[in-house]
Amino acid sequence: MDWSILLSLICPIMMLLCMKGMFSGHNHGDAKGRTEQPQISPEEVQAMQTKMAELSEQNAHLLKELQSMKETFSNDAGMKSNNSLSN
Repeated sequence: MDWSILLSLICPIMMLLCMKGMFSGHNHGDAKGRTEQPQISPEEVQAMQTKMAELSEQNAHLLKELQSMKETFSNDAGMKSNNSLSN
């Protein structure tokens, strides 16, 4: 018996079986449980909106700080190149 043919067929067959197991594993349970949306209280919504506003404000502050640092760096780099040219 030629074992090389058998070994060559085992790999694709096992791959097909694994893929079938992956896709069929998601079909268990009732459909109602999967489509049900979690309930969020108005207080949680308000807390998330407040946090979002704080994060947006922090983001704007960091963007301004980054822009300031870029300008400072480009000014410093320009001064250094001018000093090296004059020497």
